[in-house]
Amino acid sequence: MKRTTISLSFMMFIEWFIWGAWFVPLWLFLSKSGFSPTEIGWSYACTAIAAILSPILVGSLTDRFFAAQKVLALLIAPVFPISQGGMS
Repeated sequence: MKRTTISLSFMMFIEWFIWGAWFVPLWLFLSKSGFSPTEIGWSYACTAIAAILSPILVGSLTDRFFAAQKVLALLIAPVFPISQGGMS
């Protein structure tokens, strides 16, 4: 296989691994926190709605009012904290 195919396959595995790591046990966490089943269902539904709308809204606001580099830095900052040496 080409190196690109292997890299993209690994990236997709990591993406779905992360989704499974928090999305599946979310029900248990929310039910122990006192949420009703209806509220838990709405939390799952809102994540799907946000996944559809966020790129559209963030993209249009970024293109109109901000430099794309600054918005990407802001969105990526929680993932790679500079204080932890993530961007060194």
